[in-house]
Amino acid sequence: MSAIQHLIYRCISRKMRRLLSDKTWIECEWRDRTGVDIDWKNPRGFNEKTTWLKLHDRNPLLTVCADKYAVREYVKSKGLGKILNELHGVYDSVAAIDFDRLPDSCVLKATHGSGWNVIIKNGEVLIAKKVRDIKTAQRRLKTWLGKSQYIRYRE
Repeated sequence: MSAIQHLIYRCISRKMRRLLSDKTWIECEWRDRTGVDIDWKNPRGFNEKTTWLKLHDRNPLLTVCADKYAVREYVKSKGLGKILNELHGVYDSVAAIDFDRLPDSCVLKATHGSGWNVIIKNGEVLIAKKVRDIKTAQRRLKTWLGKSQYIRYRE
C-alpha cells in the first residue's frame, strides 16, 4: 500500500470507507494500527496470519462459530451439549429483556461481539467493572446490537 493510499484512507469518513474493497480496508486498518504494511505473500506472527485468513478463508462454519448462540447448536450436533453453560434467554431486542426475571447473577452478551458484557452479580449491574443502572445497561446493549463487525473490521 502506498503512503498516498493510506493518506486518502485516513482523510475519508468512516461511512465512505465502506465503499473500499475488503482488501484495501484491511490493508489500511493494518497500517493504521501497526505502522507497517501487511505481508500478504508471507504472513508472519499470529495477528498477520489471522488477518490473512480474514480475507482468504470464507468457510461458512466461521460465521456459525463466531456467533455465541448459533455455535451452541453446532456444539450440540457434535454430541458435546453437556459442556455448554446454562442459557437463561435469547432476545431479539433489548426491550424484550425482563431484568426482574433474570437470576441475581448472570451475564448478558451480544452474540456477535467480543468483550461486550453486562454482568449482573448479586443483583448489581456491572459494565466494565463499574456499577451501573439498568437504563445504562439497556443503552449499552442497544449500541452493541447496532454495530456490525463486518463494517468495522471486515470480519
